[in-house]
Amino acid sequence: MNDIAELGKVRDRFLPVYSIMFGAGRSGESSGESEQEEMYMNNPIVRTARAPAEKRLLIGISINVMLWIYILINGNIQNNFVTSAILALFAAVEIILIYRAFAARRSFDIILNEDNLVIDNRQIPADNVKTVFVKGYFTPVIGIRPKGKVLVPYKNCFRFKSDNDVKIMTEWAEQRRIKVAHKNFSRWL
Repeated sequence: MNDIAELGKVRDRFLPVYSIMFGAGRSGESSGESEQEEMYMNNPIVRTARAPAEKRLLIGISINVMLWIYILINGNIQNNFVTSAILALFAAVEIILIYRAFAARRSFDIILNEDNLVIDNRQIPADNVKTVFVKGYFTPVIGIRPKGKVLVPYKNCFRFKSDNDVKIMTEWAEQRRIKVAHKNFSRWL
């Protein structure tokens, strides 16, 4: 009984998203299309995910900041302005990464529907997805690259709480003829 109540809560929570995805009160639909939409509206695949921490990137930027501080203090540099500007850039990136690693790692829901993907209440049509990347083996990170983009946006990177969810995600992509790549990917900061 608890599972049914929880599914009802999830459905009620995402009802505004469903109305955007499927439209309300469209005319000219046959009853078969309406029943199919009703089925996906009531039975979407909902999974929980978090943003990746990217600890290796944070460590690399921290080492870079320390090296630039050392160069600025002890080096025989003729133009301290350029060195200070580079140091400020690396420090700003490090602050953003620290914030994301500790403060912005809340859990959010991912909804897999027939014709779109909803990541944290942001709808991405399936025909707008170019590649689904899977990076890593033990704790894989998923990256969704939209068509027309070179890098994966930060908001489209996540890590599932359960390992079985990665398989569900890749099956969803393969059913829609979306390329699935098991390799490292670059993402926008």
